[in-house]
Amino acid sequence: MQIIEADDVHAARLSYLELLGRRGISLDTTMTIFIETVHRSRQQGGAWLCYIAQAMQHAA
Repeated sequence: MQIIEADDVHAARLSYLELLGRRGISLDTTMTIFIETVHRSRQQGGAWLCYIAQAMQHAA
């Protein structure tokens, strides 16, 4: 898990992928990136919690 400062969810996702790439981590196609808003008191910019997990099958 990583807290990423970004203007929006798309920028947070790209920053997280760049961070993983710098660490030599390549994601398997079965992995999903989850991004959630983090609310902090006196927050100036956007903060996002980014993490990866196994993709889950969803019923139709």
